[in-house]
Amino acid sequence: MAFLSVLLASLSSYAVTSLVLLHYPQLLHKPKNSRKIKHISHRGGAGENYENTLTVLSHAVNLGTDICITKDKQVVVAHDPSLLRISGVDALIEDLDYHQLPLL
Repeated sequence: MAFLSVLLASLSSYAVTSLVLLHYPQLLHKPKNSRKIKHISHRGGAGENYENTLTVLSHAVNLGTDICITKDKQVVVAHDPSLLRISGVDALIEDLDYHQLPLL
Protein backbone atom coordinates (compact mmCIF):
# COMPACT_ATOMS: atom_id res chain seq x y z
CA MET A 1 0.00 0.00 0.00
CA ALA A 2 2.85 2.38 0.84
CA PHE A 3 4.44 1.59 -2.52
CA LEU A 4 1.26 2.60 -4.37
CA SER A 5 1.06 5.84 -2.40
CA VAL A 6 4.64 6.74 -3.29
CA LEU A 7 4.08 5.77 -6.93
CA LEU A 8 0.88 7.82 -7.16
CA ALA A 9 2.56 10.83 -5.52
CA SER A 10 5.51 10.58 -7.91
CA LEU A 11 3.31 10.33 -11.00
CA SER A 12 1.13 13.20 -9.80
CA SER A 13 4.17 15.39 -9.18
CA TYR A 14 5.54 14.52 -12.62
CA ALA A 15 2.22 15.34 -14.31
CA VAL A 16 1.82 18.68 -12.51
CA THR A 17 5.42 19.68 -13.22
CA SER A 18 5.02 18.73 -16.89
CA LEU A 19 1.85 20.79 -17.25
CA VAL A 20 3.38 23.83 -15.56
CA LEU A 21 6.50 23.66 -17.76
CA LEU A 22 4.36 23.12 -20.86
CA HIS A 23 2.47 26.34 -20.20
CA TYR A 24 5.47 28.31 -18.90
CA PRO A 25 8.59 27.08 -20.76
CA GLN A 26 10.41 30.30 -19.88
CA LEU A 27 10.83 28.88 -16.38
CA LEU A 28 13.49 26.57 -17.83
CA HIS A 29 14.53 28.43 -20.97
CA LYS A 30 15.40 31.99 -20.09
CA PRO A 31 15.69 34.32 -23.09
CA LYS A 32 19.26 35.11 -24.02
CA ASN A 33 20.51 38.63 -23.77
CA SER A 34 20.29 40.14 -27.22
CA ARG A 35 23.41 41.86 -28.40
CA LYS A 36 23.70 44.33 -31.21
CA ILE A 37 26.26 42.80 -33.53
CA LYS A 38 27.84 45.23 -35.95
CA HIS A 39 29.72 42.79 -38.14
CA ILE A 40 30.62 39.13 -38.46
CA SER A 41 33.52 37.98 -40.62
CA HIS A 42 34.82 34.46 -41.02
CA ARG A 43 38.49 34.90 -40.11
CA GLY A 44 38.26 38.43 -41.50
CA GLY A 45 39.04 37.64 -45.13
CA ALA A 46 41.61 34.92 -45.59
CA GLY A 47 44.36 35.78 -48.06
CA GLU A 48 43.86 39.54 -47.77
CA ASN A 49 45.75 40.08 -44.53
CA TYR A 50 46.66 38.24 -41.33
CA GLU A 51 43.59 36.27 -40.26
CA ASN A 52 41.72 37.04 -37.04
CA THR A 53 43.32 40.44 -36.49
CA LEU A 54 41.70 43.81 -35.92
CA THR A 55 43.30 45.08 -39.11
CA VAL A 56 41.71 42.45 -41.33
CA LEU A 57 38.35 42.73 -39.54
CA SER A 58 38.34 46.48 -40.12
CA HIS A 59 39.16 45.79 -43.76
CA ALA A 60 36.24 43.34 -43.99
CA VAL A 61 33.87 45.96 -42.56
CA ASN A 62 35.04 48.43 -45.19
CA LEU A 63 34.50 45.89 -47.97
CA GLY A 64 30.95 45.15 -46.86
CA THR A 65 29.15 42.07 -45.62
CA ASP A 66 27.30 39.55 -47.76
CA ILE A 67 23.92 39.74 -46.06
CA CYS A 68 20.49 41.02 -47.01
CA ILE A 69 17.44 41.68 -44.85
CA THR A 70 14.03 40.39 -45.94
CA LYS A 71 10.80 42.38 -45.82
CA ASP A 72 9.94 40.71 -42.49
CA LYS A 73 13.36 41.69 -41.07
CA GLN A 74 15.09 38.30 -41.29
CA VAL A 75 18.83 38.23 -42.05
CA VAL A 76 19.83 36.18 -45.10
CA VAL A 77 23.37 35.42 -46.22
CA ALA A 78 23.49 36.44 -49.87
CA HIS A 79 26.08 38.20 -52.00
CA ASP A 80 23.58 39.79 -54.38
CA PRO A 81 20.44 41.72 -53.39
CA SER A 82 18.64 40.05 -56.32
CA LEU A 83 17.69 36.37 -56.54
CA LEU A 84 17.99 36.24 -60.34
CA ARG A 85 21.59 34.97 -60.58
CA ILE A 86 21.37 32.31 -57.88
CA SER A 87 17.82 31.00 -58.35
CA GLY A 88 16.38 32.39 -61.57
CA VAL A 89 13.70 34.29 -59.64
CA ASP A 90 13.54 37.94 -60.71
CA ALA A 91 12.97 39.53 -57.29
CA LEU A 92 14.87 41.42 -54.63
CA ILE A 93 15.42 39.75 -51.26
CA GLU A 94 14.29 42.91 -49.47
CA ASP A 95 10.90 42.75 -51.23
CA LEU A 96 10.09 39.21 -50.04
CA ASP A 97 9.25 37.70 -46.67
CA TYR A 98 11.62 34.97 -45.47
CA HIS A 99 9.12 32.16 -46.16
CA GLN A 100 8.77 33.38 -49.78
CA LEU A 101 12.46 32.89 -50.59
CA PRO A 102 13.16 30.01 -53.00
CA LEU A 103 15.06 26.99 -51.76
CA LEU A 104 18.53 26.71 -53.22
